Amino acid sequence: MNNLQKISISLFLSEFTTSAYFIIVTWILYHSTNNAIFTGLFVGLGFLPSFLSNLYFGVLVDRMEKRHLLIIAQSIISISLILIALLTYGDFPFLVIGLILIHMIIQLCGSLFRPSMQAYLTSIFSQEELITVFSKTASIGIVGSIAGTALGSLFISLFPAAIVFLILLCPLLLSLFLLRSLPVERIEIITSPNSIVKDIKNGFHYCFSDKFYIQLLIIMAIGQLIFHTNIGFLAVFTTDILKENATIYGILEILCSLGGVISGWYAKSLIKRIGIHFSNVIIILLMVALYLMFTAVNILIVSIACFMLGLVTTWLRTTFQAIQQSATTKGYHGRVASIRMFFNQGFVIVVSPIFGYVSDAHSVSLIYIILMIISVVCLLTSILIIKDQRFRNIIRMQQDT
Repeated sequence: MNNLQKISISLFLSEFTTSAYFIIVTWILYHSTNNAIFTGLFVGLGFLPSFLSNLYFGVLVDRMEKRHLLIIAQSIISISLILIALLTYGDFPFLVIGLILIHMIIQLCGSLFRPSMQAYLTSIFSQEELITVFSKTASIGIVGSIAGTALGSLFISLFPAAIVFLILLCPLLLSLFLLRSLPVERIEIITSPNSIVKDIKNGFHYCFSDKFYIQLLIIMAIGQLIFHTNIGFLAVFTTDILKENATIYGILEILCSLGGVISGWYAKSLIKRIGIHFSNVIIILLMVALYLMFTAVNILIVSIACFMLGLVTTWLRTTFQAIQQSATTKGYHGRVASIRMFFNQGFVIVVSPIFGYVSDAHSVSLIYIILMIISVVCLLTSILIIKDQRFRNIIRMQQDT
């Protein structure tokens, strides 16, 4: 089994577990409280520790062995699942507070895992391979999400919640075993004489002294906001707008994930066909999908919209992450990834509780038209970024290989 296969299987198992976990927890939370405000707090506050720690993690990733950081993050998530299994025996408000706190820990570990994995991939694969590797590993991870979504919604209807979380622990432990079998990165880890604060400042200067990186950050922050908002509020949307049960909720989640799978496998071939204007096409499709969710005429239209949202948000996120990593100077990969996550999560932290209020006071469907308006900023930024020669060179390199 080669390294890419080990990484792919590990990501499949990891995404299977976290996807099933998220679906089960959001469903339990909403139906324990019958209040969308708690869903907004769960999504928003879950990112708070990650938001505060991202910049430190970026320096950590640049200074330490990436594989060890991956193992540490995965181990803590495994322990968190055991704690959640015990927590499900509690009642409101103990249950709600506990779920939010443990979700913070899991999100914190995810904020360490993601930049570590991106920097690790950058260290063991060539630049020409990165968009393909990023897209395909994301696609395989999304296949895991589909399986987790399908089985997660089934498990919660068949077994007690505590048993479900212990079942989910098994694939996560196998994923941890595969991570331990990976080799150390082939590039030399850069040691810095600077303090952590100084390295963080250098990372910010590196990103914000260049409008290209600022444009990348804007596009990815909006893409992440739309992705997490749709996933986080889909349970509320299914219950309040569609008046359907957990089975329909699971199907809609699967359709989002299925769109992501197709996006991951065909990202490079579509870039070859469309060229530098691919981001404009993605964002226009994104705006159409958001409008369809806002109108919510029937389940068929919503199903198409969910598929489109999965397709375009995955395409947007993974492709631009690969572009960012391809354009980044050696020694800054961890900090650049974490600065991106810092702004992504900060955006979600600020906006999600507001969306929770809008959903509770008015309608959850109103969130989607707000997101469509925000997407206009994303489109304008995309129009500007395709004029940058580095963007053109990276896309041209993908078209030539």
